[in-house]
Parts: sequence; C-alpha cells; structure tokens
Amino acid sequence: MIQQILIKYLIQHGRLGIPEIGMFQVKRIPAQVIADGSAIKGPESVITYQSEPVAADKHLFEFLSMETSTDEVTVIGQFNEWTQELKHKIFNHQTVELPFIGKLLLDEEGNISHIAPESAIGYNTVSLPEGVVFDSTLTGEREGAEQSDASWWIYAIILFLLGAAAIAYYYL
Repeated sequence: MIQQILIKYLIQHGRLGIPEIGMFQVKRIPAQVIADGSAIKGPESVITYQSEPVAADKHLFEFLSMETSTDEVTVIGQFNEWTQELKHKIFNHQTVELPFIGKLLLDEEGNISHIAPESAIGYNTVSLPEGVVFDSTLTGEREGAEQSDASWWIYAIILFLLGAAAIAYYYL
C-alpha cells in the first residue's frame, strides 16, 4: 500500500527521495521529429534515478500521514520499515520491482541500478500525411530571423522620465 502512495507522491511532486536508496525524478521529454521528418514522436514522461544520499523529507511524511489518516510518527516508522526491507532485498541480490517506477537491483560494483519501465505514459507517434515532410532547417532559420529588441529598457527609462517630469510639472 505504501508503494501506491509513493507513486502518487512522485507523480504529483515530480521527485521522490528514499533514504539510503536514492532519488527518483519525473523528466518530461518534449515532442520530437523523427529523423527522416515523416513523423512526430509525442511528448513523454520518463522516471530517472540517481544514486545519491537523500535526507528524510518532511513533506513526504506529511503527505503519507494525510493519505493514510494516521499520525506522522506511525507513518515515519512504517516508511522506515519499508525502506529497510527494500534495502535488505536489494543488497541480497534480489531484483525489486516498484510498479510504474521500475526495477532496482545491485550491479557488479555493488551500486544500486535502476531499470526504467516501458513508458505507458505519453502520446503515440503520429505519422504525417503522405507527401508531407517536416523540414527542421526552416525552424532553425526562423529562430535566427526573429531576434527580439534587447534595448527595451531604454524605452522604459525614457517613459519613466517623461512620467516623472509630467508629475513634477503638475504639482510644482
């Protein structure tokens, strides 16, 4: 049950730190044009893992407490038990599967590695109509042609001085 709540936390907050295990983050990959320009691959969300020291997260414990309708002390105890059980399984060379997050296992060097699940979250690849090819060189040329005016602040200062002069003239 705690795994389901942790998945909910990860999706809502974009990151989930598990002490002594590591940090999971939701990375959003924007839509991309397939190399030959005949299709567009939709945007998708991917869960990444970083093996780094993670401190206990008070917001996570508050979230778990709210979701389970129990006090924080009990939630912290349950979370620590679950974390120790997870760590024990991993370091006993068992593959641990966390639904929607992926598999955790110990590699040859003794580090925890993450195998992401096949992404079921995202859009499908869309083929362009026959004869239509997306030319990515046109977008690059447009970006160079549409340069913004970087001297906007000069106009702002001039307008400010004119406004200050008008106020001073009115009241003096």
